[in-house]
Amino acid sequence: MRKNLLILFFLFSIKLFPNENNFSWGGNWTVEDDNIFRSEQLEIPFYSELFNDILVIYNKRPDRIIFYEVIDTFGNVLKNGCVSKENSAQITISVSDLSNNGIYTIILTSPVPYDKVWSQFEK
Repeated sequence: MRKNLLILFFLFSIKLFPNENNFSWGGNWTVEDDNIFRSEQLEIPFYSELFNDILVIYNKRPDRIIFYEVIDTFGNVLKNGCVSKENSAQITISVSDLSNNGIYTIILTSPVPYDKVWSQFEK
């Protein structure tokens, strides 16, 4: 039994299944407080995963319309769209038409002037 526990501990400590698809997000996202938006930096409510050719962005605070752009390293907009407030808890974007081995940036904005966050991913 002790040997099995050591093996499990070892496997998890070396991250047998590394989560390389999680992205780190930068930028600013405001929070609605008494119907007035504050522009101070708060926790960015997004986290993301890339599953094969599907980019999934999860939103912890689906409280507004979200606009997205996927750009390449040269700044060319390859994809863009808009997601309603009601559907912004999980944003799904197909990236099957993007070239493999490319580095891309996803940019999220909203109608609030200070809202702009971004993350990079490799396909």
